[in-house]
Amino acid sequence: MSKKSAGAFIGGMLLGSAVGTVVGLLIAPRTGRDTRKLLKKSADALPELAEDLSSSVQLQADRL
Repeated sequence: MSKKSAGAFIGGMLLGSAVGTVVGLLIAPRTGRDTRKLLKKSADALPELAEDLSSSVQLQADRL
């Protein structure tokens, strides 16, 4: 996989994940309060997830 297509794939994967998350939240059978709690937990975990993703991408880039 070339660097350009790998970047496009990762970008598409991130965009698809974001769209799926929004759609899932909009159609979820939860109350607003429960949804806000879930969003807060997810937002709190986001920095660690971003760091893990960054490390994984860096490892893959080094392998190329």
